[in-house]
Amino acid sequence: MELRQVVNSRSKPWYKHWWGIILVILIWPIFLLWFTWAKAKWPQLIKIGSSVVLSILIFLSACFYAGTYADMKQNISTTNTAATSSKTNPAATPANNTSQTTPSQPAPTPTPPPTQPTIKEQVTTWRDKYGYIFQTLATDLKNGSTDVNNNSALLADCIQQQTDVATAQKFHAIPDAQTANDWSSALTYLATGAQDCIAGAVKEDDTLLSQATDEYNQSATKMKATSTDLQAITDKQ
Repeated sequence: MELRQVVNSRSKPWYKHWWGIILVILIWPIFLLWFTWAKAKWPQLIKIGSSVVLSILIFLSACFYAGTYADMKQNISTTNTAATSSKTNPAATPANNTSQTTPSQPAPTPTPPPTQPTIKEQVTTWRDKYGYIFQTLATDLKNGSTDVNNNSALLADCIQQQTDVATAQKFHAIPDAQTANDWSSALTYLATGAQDCIAGAVKEDDTLLSQATDEYNQSATKMKATSTDLQAITDKQ
């Protein structure tokens, strides 16, 4: 009985032994290809078709395993890189030396708020910027007085005066209430006088021209008050 078992064991193909089965499982695509041509008693056409299918399976398996291996390799490389960075980056490693202390920085000195200019400084700034208008308006009045007997020249003088008054009315207000009030009144009288002067020169109406003269006189009084106010403020110690 034992002899028969030995003979039967030796007569079995290698792939039917336990070790052969394990080997077949490991290399099954190659084994099937070999088995198709060496052992299978199939027609030639079926063997060729089976070989093509097995070759495709072998190729796809190789691609799958190659891709899997590449992904594993990349993951291992990424993990190693992250570990290396965490070791070399001092910001990621907590400081072990607790004895060192950061020197305290002095508190910044607060910037004082800008100083508000005084009334004197504001009025001086206004006078320096717009003071020329006093001479301009005085020249307009002088020209009108000179040309009082020449209607065409007087008309031109009054139109110029009206233009200069409109310019003065666009200036910033004088930064002092009393002075600003005197200045506003002076410009109002001048504007009305210029309008009456133009109408009187066009119509040759002596009544309108006389009325314009009265308004100019009132304007001159307010302009003198304005000038006095400005001088008093700028002369203050």
